[in-house]
Amino acid sequence: MFVMKVKFFEDFTKNDLWALRNEISLGSLFVYDYENSFNLDPHTVSDFFDGYVDYLDNECGGIDNDSIDNLFDWFCCYDDLSFMRYDLEELVDELNGVTEEQHWIEDGRYFVCYDTDNMDNIDEISEKELINKINRKLVDY
Repeated sequence: MFVMKVKFFEDFTKNDLWALRNEISLGSLFVYDYENSFNLDPHTVSDFFDGYVDYLDNECGGIDNDSIDNLFDWFCCYDDLSFMRYDLEELVDELNGVTEEQHWIEDGRYFVCYDTDNMDNIDEISEKELINKINRKLVDY
């Protein structure tokens, strides 16, 4: 099974950003050029990097100054937290395939049942708790 770890926007490191940068075609007009292994929505990745290209043009002397440091500087001033998009329902399905617990999403709330024989043992968990479980169970092999 191949699943990239899910990260929150604020948890991206400088190296994560540079890895993402190297997966896309900077300045491309085609959304498919922004598909990536981080499970980020290509439209929001395109928006982020369109802003980065403008930042390079206006603040750094042009696209020739594309660098890990300039990318991180742009990331630190980028305030649209919608950049981070992933398909939690798909990841929950994969998580259910590798754990004894049953997880599901209902009306934007996240649930876990620890004993599938006894559906009375159900807890509501936060999105961050769910993502931490996904990160612990679904890793790259």
